[in-house]
Amino acid sequence: PVTTPPRYGKTWLAAQTNGAQLVKAYEEIAAGIESMKEEIPITADISTSEISKVWLCCRDDYPEHFWVGNNYYYSHKSNNKVTLVTPTYSMNATQKAAAQTNLESQITALLNGLHGGMSQYDLEKAIHDRLVLHTSYVNVDFCHTAYGALVNRQAVCDGYSRAFQLLCRRMGIETL
Repeated sequence: PVTTPPRYGKTWLAAQTNGAQLVKAYEEIAAGIESMKEEIPITADISTSEISKVWLCCRDDYPEHFWVGNNYYYSHKSNNKVTLVTPTYSMNATQKAAAQTNLESQITALLNGLHGGMSQYDLEKAIHDRLVLHTSYVNVDFCHTAYGALVNRQAVCDGYSRAFQLLCRRMGIETL
């Protein structure tokens, strides 16, 4: 069995001043996005100056969250403590469920035959080569996501990198 590597951004947040609270907010946001909450309550004690770091780490650590947009909004108290995050989504829950099924199918197909007995270099090279042959460089819907690269087979730079990150993580390779 492949061991899932730690999330790079989460590890980085934990090492920052106020790390425990940053990680708590990160986990609240990741769970809220996974379940497509329209509003995500933040119980962690983080400030308005910290929320962008948490959001970016969460977005960068989860290439499988292809349905979340880049934009988000937050509410805060008068002491600048963030209380609520409102993400934007590019699809609804029904579309997300079908899309996740399609994504998992493509992940399985692209990783077919790769195994933990291979060197990390050989795994990364095989994933790279398969991804390059599988995907065209095209600027279309979802081209900035792993979903665009893996399912639609069309992506731009960050779509390729998110797909590569997702495939590597599935093989137990930590990436950012």
